[in-house]
This record gives sequence, structure tokens and C-alpha cells, in this order.
Amino acid sequence: MSTQKQVGFGRVLVGLAFVVGMGGATGCASSGALSGGNLGAAEAQAPGGAGVLRGTVQVLDTQVNPLVPVRLTAEGDEVAVRFAHSRNGGAVMHIDGRSLAPIGDEAPVVAEHREAASGRSVRVVFRDGRFIECWKAGDAERGYKVMDQAWTGAGDRVGSPVAISPADADVLGLPQVVSVDGEHAVATFAAVDGDKTKLLAVSLRVL
Repeated sequence: MSTQKQVGFGRVLVGLAFVVGMGGATGCASSGALSGGNLGAAEAQAPGGAGVLRGTVQVLDTQVNPLVPVRLTAEGDEVAVRFAHSRNGGAVMHIDGRSLAPIGDEAPVVAEHREAASGRSVRVVFRDGRFIECWKAGDAERGYKVMDQAWTGAGDRVGSPVAISPADADVLGLPQVVSVDGEHAVATFAAVDGDKTKLLAVSLRVL
């Protein structure tokens, strides 16, 4: 065989090896993480090994009293959020349990009494027994953030703890969390932003 033919034959072999290798790679992706049944496995590969998928943080109000507890109540696909303004008493607003978009106008209610913050955590249990636990972590010097951890129904950790509050937010009071449909949850917490104390909300789901 001539030298030119040997070189051409070698290039064909290299090309075939590349095609076979790419076919194996795309085959794994198509039948695995990218298929509808295993989409959660792809989401679980998020940086940090988090066991909770966090949605976009939404601002519900910009003038809240962090010393008055926030109450969350799931009403079908809606969540009723009861809180206190910094000056004008209490209020209740309804938000969509998935998008967190406001539904209608907020209504005035009697504000609850203030209560001292404790170090306890809060949790919400889903339909299949899994649950999410949320708590406030940090100190006065570096600021506070809201952390969460997912667990199986048997009490095993799902992924690692992850912060669900914005990196530049200094959280006040305790977070609150409620299950929406047995598979998703909504967490709320108050945080300082400049001269305002905002009420923030974020949607959560165990991966």
C-alpha cells in the first residue's frame, strides 16, 4: 500500500472512532438526564451539591416590621401571607404558590404582637415524606442568612445545606415555610436592604 493510501486509511479510522465516541456520549444524555423521567437528576448536578432547587427571590413588601411574625397559609395553589407593616399595622396578601406573583390587592388586618426571635428551625413535609428544614445562620458582624437542608422521609440528608437568601441580604427574624401542593414550598423572611426592611419570598423544591 502506498504512503498516501496509508495516510488516507488512517484518517478514516480516526473519523470512525470519533463518530462512535460521540454517539455513545449523546446516547447517554438522551436516555438519561435529559429525558423527561430523569430531569430531576440533571437539576441535582447544580453547583455545591444542593438538595433543594431554589427559585427566584421575590420582594413582597418593602416596609415590614421584622419583630412581628409572618404567617403563611396554603389555600390550594395560593399562599396567604400575613405580616405587619413598619408603621401602618398588619396586612395580608395572596400570592401564587409557584410564580409568587401577587393575586389581588393586600388587605389590612390587625397586626399580631411582637415576639422575640428564637434559634429554632422550621420545616415543611411533602406528600412523599421528604421535608425541607430552614434556619437562620450567621452573626451580628458578618450578617445573617437563611439556610435550608432537604431530607428523605427516612431522615437521610439530600444533598448539602444551601443558602436561599440573597448574598447581600442581612436576614432578620425567623424564616417561615409552607407546602403548596405536596411537592413545592414557599419560604419567606425579612431582610435589611439599605434603609428598608423587605419581606422576601422564594419557591423551593427537593431534587
